[in-house]
Amino acid sequence: MPSLDPGGVLAEINRIWREAAADEIAELVAPHFTEDAIVVAPSLARVARGRAAVAASYGDFVRSATVLEVTIDEPQIDSSGNVAIATMPWRMRYEFGGRRSTERGFDTYVFRREGDAWQICWRLMISAQEEPATPVS
Repeated sequence: MPSLDPGGVLAEINRIWREAAADEIAELVAPHFTEDAIVVAPSLARVARGRAAVAASYGDFVRSATVLEVTIDEPQIDSSGNVAIATMPWRMRYEFGGRRSTERGFDTYVFRREGDAWQICWRLMISAQEEPATPVS
């Protein structure tokens, strides 16, 4: 796989979770995360630790939710040496657990560069419902 800059890594991960089969997603996104990667929920709880768990969370989301519409803005990326921080706004309409929701938020990613490869070592997800969830009819 060619080396990607942080923006390229995020574009590739977003392409994979939106287009790949749910059972293939973890394997395809895993190379973009460090072995010690962590995902942090809006509550600041650590919801996934380690490359395998973080990568699996993408497939888990696709298996449990039906994404009806998603808009992902270009990330804003700041870098210094071997560290980069990317903030990426998004908006999503989806069905989960028999309810339809619309949320808006942003994800913040911390990248670490090893040689030519940029990998995500930390991700924070922040979201808010735009309107109350409604039952799917």
